[in-house]
Amino acid sequence: MTTRQVTATAWVMIGLSILLRGVIIASGGFYWDDFILQGRAARLPLNLEFLSYSHDGHLMPAAMAVSWLTERAAPLEFWLPAMEMLIGQALLAISGWWLLRRVFTARPGTLVPLAYFCFTGLTLPGNSWWAAALNAIPLQLAMVVATAGLFGYLRGVQRWRSAVLVVGSVGVALAFFEKSVVLLPWLMLAAWIFAPDARPWPFLRDQWRRVRWLWLALLAVVGTYAWWFTSNQTRELSNPGVSEIALTLRQAVIEAIAPTLLGGPGGWMPVGYGMSAAAAPTWFTALSVMVLIAMIVVASATSARAIRAWVAAGLYVIGITVLFALGRTGLDGTPLLMTAMRYTADATLPLTLAIGFTFLPLAGEQPGPRVLAVRHWLTPRRWLLWPVAGALALLTLFATTATFTGYWANWVSSPAKPWLANARTSMAADATGTIIRQDVPEYILFGLANPYHRTDWLLAPLPQRPTFADFTDNPRFINFDGTMVPGMINGVASPPGPEGSCGYLLTGDGLHTIALTADVFEWEHRVELDYLASADTTALVALGTGSPTTVDMPAGLGRMVVLVEGGGTAVTISGLTPGVTVCVSRVAVGQWLPVSAAPAG
Repeated sequence: MTTRQVTATAWVMIGLSILLRGVIIASGGFYWDDFILQGRAARLPLNLEFLSYSHDGHLMPAAMAVSWLTERAAPLEFWLPAMEMLIGQALLAISGWWLLRRVFTARPGTLVPLAYFCFTGLTLPGNSWWAAALNAIPLQLAMVVATAGLFGYLRGVQRWRSAVLVVGSVGVALAFFEKSVVLLPWLMLAAWIFAPDARPWPFLRDQWRRVRWLWLALLAVVGTYAWWFTSNQTRELSNPGVSEIALTLRQAVIEAIAPTLLGGPGGWMPVGYGMSAAAAPTWFTALSVMVLIAMIVVASATSARAIRAWVAAGLYVIGITVLFALGRTGLDGTPLLMTAMRYTADATLPLTLAIGFTFLPLAGEQPGPRVLAVRHWLTPRRWLLWPVAGALALLTLFATTATFTGYWANWVSSPAKPWLANARTSMAADATGTIIRQDVPEYILFGLANPYHRTDWLLAPLPQRPTFADFTDNPRFINFDGTMVPGMINGVASPPGPEGSCGYLLTGDGLHTIALTADVFEWEHRVELDYLASADTTALVALGTGSPTTVDMPAGLGRMVVLVEGGGTAVTISGLTPGVTVCVSRVAVGQWLPVSAAPAG
């Protein structure tokens, strides 16, 4: 193949990878942290406090800024986050080819690491979920650009421009994701890979002589960020044992990374509602591990640079695994989370370079004597290699297809997408008055995400909706499927009042107690009052000894639902406007029930 043909093939591969990932991205929707980011952006101003907020232990001011701007431009509209992810994927694929062409030149063999870089399942979960992609894609993109800049700097190609690329990309990545501190050790490993002499003393002497100012600049950037991060971080590190770290590493290498060498994982295990974790068949995992070992053996037999590339990739994987164990294990993460693959996605570039150096020399270098010896040995035995290579290529193609289609099938099935569509449509159709906040279904957000699992946070970005308040005279609630429906409270009620048809007669002169038929535990409750008021009035409604909620009660016959905190055996009402009388026929404390499903009587 000519250089032009290789380049054309590379662009076809890049275009196909963008198309496939675009289909997966477009078929998805908002998921978990996406709602938290959008909800916070809708309710809070863009200031330093907002930018420096620690989101689940992540300090990511640039990502927070993007989330705020995205919400303002397209509130809870997925098309804009999808475009952001797709553009990020395109830039990542293009920059990957740019780097590989620099390191290996545009030769047919360069298409092999490019294929892995573009189609690996390692980056599918993290780069298709918006909240994760806000961190993952900038880190991966910066890793590629910084490595390309470092390569140019080491070769004396536009050194100032290359230095700016390195330092600038690291700085930008840190603004998006605190994990980007790993770029400094990675770039040191990359410099070791690219070095003409990798022996410790000659390598260090050369780096100090030619690259010290670049390393000092990187240390200054990373050190400044590390100081800022530690001064703003309140989350404590875990203290995992050696066995737990070893298990986490096994999950990362055997279950997550190794199967991707053959297009895997091929199979996915649903996790939660729409998310997936790698679940490669046992035989496929075993074969992938054998291929990994074979590639390392070949690398060790061909060149010292190839084995350095695999050592560097291994050290990088070990490093990010330990970071994961320190940051997540024992809190909300386990070793099994490594199979979610978004925690190892940034290992894609080190693995890509290791694959490339296994078969290819560095640009400008001639094949070494060991490579020539291997080629000489293989030449009369090529007939043995073609069937094996063909079978592995065919298996990789099928596995890649299964990987993409399998992930798409789980991702598109997320129930959050129809729930949000129903909420948007029904709330826009009846956007007047007020509505009381409530918890969303657990398949949207768990209660552990409090307060972001409440509708007043999660649905705050919707431009057309009722106003969230602590009381309403038009009782409606968000059903399990996301639709807003008329409702009433079904639960512990009051007995019939002593005043006949009036029930309980309330006036403005004092505290009125309405007993309940059962004790209500201390919590946040909704209290329903069916009433008839002689005129407009305010009232203080409380449950037991809990703090009262101030409500406005319109004149006439009405139904009021009030959000209160408390518990006990009675509801108290006070603070009525002097001269106003209110008849309360029913008091109920409990859960929402659609009016259509309310029990008769």
